[in-house]
Amino acid sequence: MGSCLSLALSAAWFSVGREDLPVSTLFVIPVYLLWKLPIYFKFFVQPQTRWLKTERDIEPEASKQ
Repeated sequence: MGSCLSLALSAAWFSVGREDLPVSTLFVIPVYLLWKLPIYFKFFVQPQTRWLKTERDIEPEASKQ
C-alpha cells in the first residue's frame, strides 16, 4: 500500500507539480524532517504541562485607532 501511495504521489508531482515544487526542494524535505525530529521526540517523551505566557508591551489606547 505504501508503494502505491508513493507511486501515485510521484506521478502527480511529475505531471502537475514540478513547476511549484522543484526537485531541489524535494531533496531538502528529509533534511528538514530530521532537523525537527528532536523537537517532536521531546514533545512525546516530556510534554509541556503548563502554559508559558509571553511578556508583551502594553500599547496606549490612542495608538490602537
